[in-house]
Amino acid sequence: METNIKRNSSIELLRICLMLMIIAGHVMIQHKTPYSLSNSDEIIKLFFRGAFCVAVNAFVLISGFFGIKYKRDRLISLVMQTFFYSVVFMTLAIGMTWHELTPKTDIFALIPVLTKRYWFVTCYIVLYIISPWLNIWVEALERDIFKRFLVVGFLVVYAWPTFNFLLNAPQFIEDSGYGIVNFVYLYLLGRYLRIHYVEKHNSRYYWGGGILCQWCYFLYANIQFRGC
Repeated sequence: METNIKRNSSIELLRICLMLMIIAGHVMIQHKTPYSLSNSDEIIKLFFRGAFCVAVNAFVLISGFFGIKYKRDRLISLVMQTFFYSVVFMTLAIGMTWHELTPKTDIFALIPVLTKRYWFVTCYIVLYIISPWLNIWVEALERDIFKRFLVVGFLVVYAWPTFNFLLNAPQFIEDSGYGIVNFVYLYLLGRYLRIHYVEKHNSRYYWGGGILCQWCYFLYANIQFRGC
């Protein structure tokens, strides 16, 4: 019992850290500082943007692993919290002269979920709403069918768009991973890991893979930034 409590506390701490990273990423994107950045500052910014993407994917994956238990009160609370923090961040950005008030677009701060002002929150709330049906569906799937679905999903959601990106070809999924399609896939992958997966590798194997992916993103972004 003690081990389970410790494990759950660690996961909750991880989720809090991931959420803080996500919030920081949104603030950085929405309210840019007016000061010009040096090359080294831009590289640091690219590194944190990569960490932000990892935080988003990890948070949704963990949500899938433990499963979302839909509650209407929780949904309303998420919407109200998003409204509150949206107004607070906007006010702070204006007060610190990071943002110039433009009523035509800043009205979106009052309806942030509907206008996708903070794309993560909008996508997560949509995922939260549809999660009861996703949970029923995955429980009814046989392991092999579920596994094949995830393999095909990986090819469609990640491999194909990446191939098109490298060729500079038009994308059929145009959200670049910042949308509900990616969230649903990661949630389903998390459910599969919880229901069917049997661990075969040491945790260092996964940490190494994660760090390698992060550095690949960083190096690619650095090359793009320098125009090589």
